[in-house]
Amino acid sequence: MRLQSLKLYESIYMEELIKIISKRFKDFDIWQEKKTVRVLEVSEGNKKIDYISSLNSAIRVFEEGKKGFVHISGSSFDDDMIIENIKFSLDRSFKDEANVLPEPTMEDGGYYGDRESTLPSASEFDEKIGVLDHISGSFKKLKKIERISASGEETEITFYNSRKGFCSQRFIKTAIGIVVVAENRGDEKIEWDYKVAEDLKSIDPVTILENAYGRAINILNGTPVQSGRYYIFFDSRSAAEFLEVLA
Repeated sequence: MRLQSLKLYESIYMEELIKIISKRFKDFDIWQEKKTVRVLEVSEGNKKIDYISSLNSAIRVFEEGKKGFVHISGSSFDDDMIIENIKFSLDRSFKDEANVLPEPTMEDGGYYGDRESTLPSASEFDEKIGVLDHISGSFKKLKKIERISASGEETEITFYNSRKGFCSQRFIKTAIGIVVVAENRGDEKIEWDYKVAEDLKSIDPVTILENAYGRAINILNGTPVQSGRYYIFFDSRSAAEFLEVLA
């Protein structure tokens, strides 16, 4: 197996885990996720930027019809503790002939995803949502934009199978969300909308604002209806929320 190739995918911790597990076990696989998130939030004129990063690894081991498992958070780990937890898991696993290491269809060293794309910068977020300041006055019943959130999330996943090798995947997800307050004849309503996409350029904050504003004014100055049997039509978001309650 080409362990030296793992460094190309910034998976040095994966390489260390492979060395630790392979000294004791023959059949195993390791899944590792490295995530970096940049969040920009604008509320009541205040701007806040957060950076969040995480590293999680999961190891499965197969031995004599038994299966062991351990999960690790972060880049610091104790070699002996990993092995002890796997042995503990193996000792309590039911023996089953189906407990064998699966051989995936992936190509050893395969890479999936876009190597070139990067997380949006704070200035790119500013430019994207800055247009809302210029158009918000055109919405007559819009009292204020309560909050705007913009985020970019980069995820790198590396998977290693002791019989087949490894593969890696990298993808980026961006999102913009808006919370608005609409007002009419003393009644106020709060509504929200958001959009998630791979590329920040494909997200239109004006459309998100229009959707949130439209929902808010639709429920302004609402009045009770008389009891009876009615045909009711839900928009997609309301239908999903209603079905979630039933589920």
